[in-house]
Order: sequence, then C-alpha cells, then structure tokens
Amino acid sequence: MESLQEKSKLVDKHIQQLIYPIDNIEQLDSDVHINVLEEKNIQLKTGVQNPIDELVTLKNQQEITQHYDFLFLVKINKKQKKKNKIIKEENLEKSVANTAMDITRFDLRIGKILSVKKHPNADSLYVEQIDVEEEKPQTVCNGLLKYMQPSDLDQKLVIVACNLKPVKTRGITSEAMLMCASTSEKIELLEPLSDCKPDDRIECDGYNCSSSHAQITKELSD
Repeated sequence: MESLQEKSKLVDKHIQQLIYPIDNIEQLDSDVHINVLEEKNIQLKTGVQNPIDELVTLKNQQEITQHYDFLFLVKINKKQKKKNKIIKEENLEKSVANTAMDITRFDLRIGKILSVKKHPNADSLYVEQIDVEEEKPQTVCNGLLKYMQPSDLDQKLVIVACNLKPVKTRGITSEAMLMCASTSEKIELLEPLSDCKPDDRIECDGYNCSSSHAQITKELSD
C-alpha cells in the first residue's frame, strides 16, 4: 500500500497536469474563458478526488492502527503491573518470615513516667520522660494522646523497650518505646506489678532474656 507521502505527491502531479496554462486562458474571449475554466475545473475535481479519497482512507487506517497499538500496550502494562504486584507481595512475605521477632532481642525494662506533655509540633502525640535508671530519663514520643489523659500516664510504672534505634519524631528524638496492648477499640498500658522498680528486667519463661541486647532498628520494631 502506498504511503501518505506518495499519495500526496500523486495529488500534486494531477493538479499540475490538469491546470490549464494561464497565459493561454487569458488570451481567450471572456465567454470562452469561462467555459474553459469550468471544463478544467470539472477535470481537476474528477482527477484529484480519487487520490484525496485514498489519502483520507490511508489516514483513517493509520489512526485505527495507532489506537489499536495503544490499547495493546495498555493491556501489556496492566499485566506487568499485576505481575510486579504479585512479586512485591511474595518478597514482602519472605522478608517478614526472615525477620520474625525473637523476644530475647528486646531490652524490656520497668520504667516510671516522670512527665507527660503534648508534642509542640504534633497535635496527636505525647512526649514523655521515663526513668529507667540510666544517666538521664528516656524521651519517648507516642500517639497515645487521643486514647489517654496525661493523668492516666503520669507517675505510672510501665514497660519500656530500651534498645530501639532512636528516631526523630517531628523534631524530637524518641529513644524508646512504651509497651501497650490494643484492640480495635482501645489501647491500654502494660502495667507491671506494684513492687517492681525502674530498671528491673522483664524475663519470659523458656527464653534467655539476660543476654546483652543489640540495638534494634525501627523497621524491625514496628
């Protein structure tokens, strides 16, 4: 099938062949002049119309082909995205399996909350100072503000994970994690026995929790 460019050249050729020489037409009488022009106009219209129709047909066919190719590519992209999603989910499952948490990796201690304040840069966060018998209290940022009043936390004995990687939360570095239990409806503190004191270690039956504890990154602690 001839290309659009070839068809266009054919139209130009017909036009050049059918146009009556202007100099000859101007020498004719006006009536003859008009008749000649009308005759040439009919010839020109007849001779050019077919190539024009073919050009239009070719153009339409080209647009349809391009549209089909686009749809085909869209289908391929959707299949590829679905395949990539499956691969991503499989990799996530493997990652979770490979990083299963061991309770002995956590440095869980008894702490006492010394103060509770609203985070200056976050409406839903508390900033607490918790005594775990270190050189200075541990700063802890958490989202308990919408679940508890400051009076529910202040001066309470709590359980703290002390070997998490420090994370800056809205400009304040959180150094530990306050351990809680939660359901879909509420969150409650894990409260130790009343005779516990700050820096007491939490031990679990069947696990050796007395070994040294390496720092746990935030990703593993989530």
